[in-house]
Amino acid sequence: MKKLSTFLSGAMAILLAGSACTQRPSNTYVVHGILPDSTYNGDTIYLYDQASNQKIDSAVITNNSFTCTGQVDSVRIIYTVIPHKYTTFILEPGEISIDLSKPNQPSGTPLNDEYNRLTQMNDSTQQILIKEVTAFRNSLDVPESEKIIQARAYMNEHFIPAWAESIYDFIQRNPDNLVGKSAFLTLHSMYFSPEQIMGGARLLGEKMRKDNDVQERVQQVEASLNTAVGKPFVDFKAERPDGSEASLSDYVGRGYKFVLVDFWASWCGPCREEIPNIAQVYAKYKNQGLEVLSVAVWDEKEKSIQAIEELKMTWPQLVNAQKQPFALYGFDYVPLIILFAPDGTILARDLRGEVLEAKIKEVLTKK
Repeated sequence: MKKLSTFLSGAMAILLAGSACTQRPSNTYVVHGILPDSTYNGDTIYLYDQASNQKIDSAVITNNSFTCTGQVDSVRIIYTVIPHKYTTFILEPGEISIDLSKPNQPSGTPLNDEYNRLTQMNDSTQQILIKEVTAFRNSLDVPESEKIIQARAYMNEHFIPAWAESIYDFIQRNPDNLVGKSAFLTLHSMYFSPEQIMGGARLLGEKMRKDNDVQERVQQVEASLNTAVGKPFVDFKAERPDGSEASLSDYVGRGYKFVLVDFWASWCGPCREEIPNIAQVYAKYKNQGLEVLSVAVWDEKEKSIQAIEELKMTWPQLVNAQKQPFALYGFDYVPLIILFAPDGTILARDLRGEVLEAKIKEVLTKK
C-alpha cells in the first residue's frame, strides 16, 4: 500500500511538474494559418502591426500552413505580408485561426469571432447592394447621367440606412475595442453621408474616440463638411511641372471662369480612365467659360509629369501636392473632381463620366 501511495504521489508530481512546464503565460497567442494550395510552401509569411507597420512575427509555410506563437503586450490589428494573399485579424491572447483564402475572417478568440461577423455582414450587404442597385440602374430608360443620379438615390433610400444601423450595432456592442473601431472605419464616404459617419463616431467609447485613425476619419469628415457644396474653396500650395510654386487660388476664385479641378494620381487606374472624358470636356467648353486644372496628389513628381505627357493632358497642371488636399477637402480616394464657380464657391463634388459633362453644361447654360 505504501508503495502504491508512493507511486501515485510520484506520478502526480510528474504530471503536475509536466503541467507547470507546459503552461503558457496568460498573454500567449498562437496563430494557425492555412493557405489554399502549395504555392507558398517554403516561403516566409510576416505579420505586421497595422497601426505602426512594424513586424510582429513571422513563420515559414510548410504543408500549406504556418503557426506563429508569442506573447502580446497589447491587443492590435495585424495584417499578413505574402505576395497576392492578404488578410487581417486581431492579435489577442488565445488560439487564432486564419484562412488566407477567406480574407479578414479570423476565428477562435472573442474579438476575432466578432471581427469575422462584422466582415461577413459588410461583405454580404455590399454584394446585395451592388446586385440590386445594378439591376435597378439597368431597368431605367433614361440617359446614362440620369441613371447614375437615380441609382445613387435608390441606394441611399433602400440600402444605406439599414447598413449604417447594422454597423452601429457592432459599434454599440464594442465601443472600446478594435472591433468597434473597425466597424466605425467601414463607414466610408463613398457610401455614407458625413452625418451617418459622425453618428457612428458618437457611439464609440472615450478610448476609441482618442484613437489616431478614428480622429483622422472624424477630421476628414469635418473637412468634407467645410468644403461641401455651397462652401468657399480652401487654398493650398503645390508646384507646376516646371518646378515653380503655385496655389489653387491662382486658378480658382478669379472671378471670370468656372474651374473643374481633378485630384488624381499617376498610379490610379480610375483616374487614368477619367482623363479622356476630362479632355473631351475641356476641348468642348474651354472657350465657353470653363477652365480645367489637374492636381496630382500622393504621387511622385516625376511619375506625375510622365503620366501628364503620356495621357496628353494639355490643360493646367499642379504636381507634388501630396496629401494636403486630402486633409483640406476631406477625402481619401482618387479621383475626386470638384467644380468651382467663378467666385470660388463649390458647385459640385464627386463628378464623373456623363454626370460631369451634364453638370458643366447646366452651369454654363445658366451663367
